[in-house]
Amino acid sequence: MKDQEAEFEFLVHEEKPKSKTIASKGILQRIRIKCFQRKLRSKIVIAVALLVIFRLCHHYLILVRRDKSHSYYIHYQKKYDRCKFQDKGSQPAVLMALGRSGSSVTWDTLSRLSGDGTIAHEITGGNRNASVAYFDNIKDHVNERWATLRLCNIQRYYMDKSKVDGKNYKIVGFQWKPYQATFNHHYAIDGMRRLAADGIKIIYLTRNPLDR
Repeated sequence: MKDQEAEFEFLVHEEKPKSKTIASKGILQRIRIKCFQRKLRSKIVIAVALLVIFRLCHHYLILVRRDKSHSYYIHYQKKYDRCKFQDKGSQPAVLMALGRSGSSVTWDTLSRLSGDGTIAHEITGGNRNASVAYFDNIKDHVNERWATLRLCNIQRYYMDKSKVDGKNYKIVGFQWKPYQATFNHHYAIDGMRRLAADGIKIIYLTRNPLDR
């Protein structure tokens, strides 16, 4: 009996520290798992935050580029419709020319001879189908004022731009390609009449068909 009791005490004495060791290892493992989970969550949060910041910066750059290339166009209808020409602003003009007639070079030369260079975009469309779509999509509240309103907003854009870059823009405007399919459109005719009534200059550019 004494031998059995001694053996039992020996076994119990040997097992106790083992159970403590196993328990401590389990706790340490849980702590490590929790720490790993916390680090993983923090990394995920940081990655998501960086992704959101990247997307916002990318969207901002797109807006800046769009503003630089087409910022003469005012998307707010009320502000666009209330535009009025400024006497101290740049001289508005319309360059009327068909394709392959040297319109871009002509406009660039005119603008640089009078001041700093400006760009005259082909707002009425660069081809026949685009021109038809443009005149068909003119809003009723804009009607025959479409050309004068666009010129007025272009003038306002370059006035604001000159305050930032300090340049002197003397002539501003847009290109109008007079396709036969749209030149007889009632908005085209009324638009020209409105331009004439407001004293806006129209530069008509032609090219010799033999000069190819």
